Amino acid sequence: MTGWFKKPIEKVDDLKGLKMRIPGLPDGCTSSSALTCACCRPAKIFPALERGVIDAAEFVGPYLDRQLGLHRAAKYYYTTGWHETATSSELIINKAKWNGLPRISKRLSKTPAPPATSSARRGARRTMPEAMQDLIKNQGVTARPLPDTVVEALREANTKSSRRQSPRIR
Repeated sequence: MTGWFKKPIEKVDDLKGLKMRIPGLPDGCTSSSALTCACCRPAKIFPALERGVIDAAEFVGPYLDRQLGLHRAAKYYYTTGWHETATSSELIINKAKWNGLPRISKRLSKTPAPPATSSARRGARRTMPEAMQDLIKNQGVTARPLPDTVVEALREANTKSSRRQSPRIR
């Protein structure tokens, strides 16, 4: 999902002046699209969206976004997640600490990754469709893909822009 917006997005100009919570690679998307990107902790997303500190927000997907209550602050939910083509999970351990671990601990730390990833994918396939149906049928959400011209402009802006750090919402 691209995320939640307070107003419909029908053309590139609709992004002008919008401030969106969206972490990661899209931080550089601002120069060409006029969309300002910001990052904040999950607990701050709903209040920031509700109070108008931000105009749009991306989090995870229908199930977790619904738990966060984002549909109560913005009613337009757009697909075509141009900013996140895949999701990955990582375990990062300081090399000096890793080198100090017993061999069995190193082996055990590698064991749960594939099953955990598979479990998360199964959970998403099970929960996302129901959550999306509920958002549309019972919560008054309008869900649709972003127009192709908007997606292309965002991709182009993201590709051209140099990466810079997002402002933090406090």
